[in-house]
Amino acid sequence: MFGFAGLLGALQLVLTPLLIESPRWLLNNGNAKEAEEILRRLRQSDDVFEEIDSISAANTSESGDVQGVGEVLRDRSIRLPLLVAVVLQLAQQLSGINAVMFYASSFFQNAGLEDPLVGITLVYIVNVLATVVALMLMDSAGRRPLLLWSVVGMLVSSGILTVGLMDLLPFASLFSVGGVMSFVWFFEIGLGPIPWLIAAEM
Repeated sequence: MFGFAGLLGALQLVLTPLLIESPRWLLNNGNAKEAEEILRRLRQSDDVFEEIDSISAANTSESGDVQGVGEVLRDRSIRLPLLVAVVLQLAQQLSGINAVMFYASSFFQNAGLEDPLVGITLVYIVNVLATVVALMLMDSAGRRPLLLWSVVGMLVSSGILTVGLMDLLPFASLFSVGGVMSFVWFFEIGLGPIPWLIAAEM
């Protein structure tokens, strides 16, 4: 398994020199001719001058809006969005997802699963499926409802996980497995992706 990861890394190392430079970066650094050539290759069209003008205009406007950290913190119009973005990122990091993922194999071993790798694989399948669901619901359901459902679901899942770890009930170990799965699911439909999206949108 580790050999496969190394193989992918080697492939990336070999293919990286073949990547083309970003037209935006080239324009920023005064290489307009090369930027035009690359845009023609990417768009498969000779009519790229409008896009070149658009990128140049964006670069010019952004270069005039550079602010230091102090200026950003003093700007009242930025303060609230910045606070929201920071609090959401803190909530994500303090949610406990890293601990749940780290100890997931132990929970599966306690549940009697002979090969913890099977359990971990199931957790990552749930992770991917929940991310796909979040992508589909993000615009239709809204960020706030998804975030609230996510936090409430994680709270309930933590309770289920705690009951499983206390070993007070028959089949308590199965509670811990269910708790892990539902915790990961609810994290990935809200508190996992939404803080990054909110920060970018603000």
